[in-house]
Amino acid sequence: MKENCAVCRFFEASTTKAFPVADGRCRRWAPRGPVIGSQVSGWQVFPPMTAHQWCGEFEPTTQADAISNLLTLAKRKAA
Repeated sequence: MKENCAVCRFFEASTTKAFPVADGRCRRWAPRGPVIGSQVSGWQVFPPMTAHQWCGEFEPTTQADAISNLLTLAKRKAA
């Protein structure tokens, strides 16, 4: 199986209105980086990712979680 976000243990398949082209979020590290919104009431987010991206910190997920992620992505693409 190819190493990419869709089958990484740190990937969470999900969508947000803020990043509609993203397939999910990387949960490898706590949110960091620029603040979204105002400095007073803003927030940081887990990095939005597409399923085909990859990084040097890839760790394979369990087969069940990989299938779940891929099914979630397939349902979203079909809708």
